[in-house]
Amino acid sequence: MMIGFIRRLLILIIFLFVILFSISNKDYISIGLLPFSSKLELPVFIFIIIVLFLGIFLGMIFVKISNIIKK
Repeated sequence: MMIGFIRRLLILIIFLFVILFSISNKDYISIGLLPFSSKLELPVFIFIIIVLFLGIFLGMIFVKISNIIKK
């Protein structure tokens, strides 16, 4: 029961941090791949959130692969 409360509190703190981060970073950045001439303009907070979710997703995939290999 206490672990569930701590987990919910941690999720709430992370959620508040993401909201405050997105309010404070409204500047745009330009992202482009080197051989291509087209560029994508995104707000900084969207780029950071995308990179974080991509990192979490890749981490989950690597953990699943390592668990399969260990079996």
